[in-house]
Amino acid sequence: MADPRELPDQARDFYELGRRYLDEEILDPAKQLGRYAGLGIGAGLLFSLGALLLGMGVLSLGLLLLPDTELWAALAHVFAALIAGAAAAVLFGRAAA
Repeated sequence: MADPRELPDQARDFYELGRRYLDEEILDPAKQLGRYAGLGIGAGLLFSLGALLLGMGVLSLGLLLLPDTELWAALAHVFAALIAGAAAAVLFGRAAA
């Protein structure tokens, strides 16, 4: 039987054990998961920016190569949208597989 005078020390040890367990098994893995989530969000933002700039480049190229009238400019916008849609379909198709 434990001595009643040891009860505060045992309670303190139990508290420290629980705190260490919480740190090692819950908080540290959650911090690592947060890092990976941050990297994923950052990569997603950079890919989105790249896709936007690529679409603007395709549109500018279409406007540069086609004659300078309103109908041809509309056709350049349609081509740029189709190319961007096709690229998105390919990327989303690969991501789903």
